[in-house]
This record gives sequence, structure tokens and C-alpha cells, in this order.
Amino acid sequence: MVENSSPVITKTIMQELAPYLIRNKTSAGLSNSFTHLHQFNQFYQQAVKAIRLGEANMFNQYHDYIALDLLDHIRQDQSLNKLSKSPNTKTSKRKFRTI
Repeated sequence: MVENSSPVITKTIMQELAPYLIRNKTSAGLSNSFTHLHQFNQFYQQAVKAIRLGEANMFNQYHDYIALDLLDHIRQDQSLNKLSKSPNTKTSKRKFRTI
């Protein structure tokens, strides 16, 4: 979406796409707006998250799922933290000396 695009335009686009999404049994995600091309991947991931966390056959906006995404990140971080502290995880205890 265009930076600071009118909410009316966004709503109109969503209303026009809704029948298509339902008819084709697919979903769409809308990220927050961005202005720089180098941000594309970050905001693309937001749109993907909106689709994954949102409703089927709908147009899902990322801003509606920010809290769920945050919780998902926290859970992932905790899982990684537990994995790294697992007794089965081998860590090297080599000592290095400087020459």
C-alpha cells in the first residue's frame, strides 16, 4: 500500500477484493505501509503473518494481528532459549590462548 494512503481507498480495495478471495478460497495480507524499498522484506513478512494469523478467505491487515505476532515471537524465543540450555546440547569447552 502507498504510504499514508486514504483509509477510504484501502477499504474500497478490500471490499472489491473480498468476493474474489471468497470465490477462489484464498486469503490476502496487508502489511503496515513503508516508504523505502530496502524495507520490502520486513513488510512482506508482515503480510505473510497477517495471512497465517488471520481468517481464511479474507483480507487480513497486519495491524490487527500485531499482538498475536509478538506473542508468537516470545514463544519462539523461549523455545530457542530452552533448546540452547538443554542438557543434550553439547558445548565446546576448548580454551584458547593468545600467542
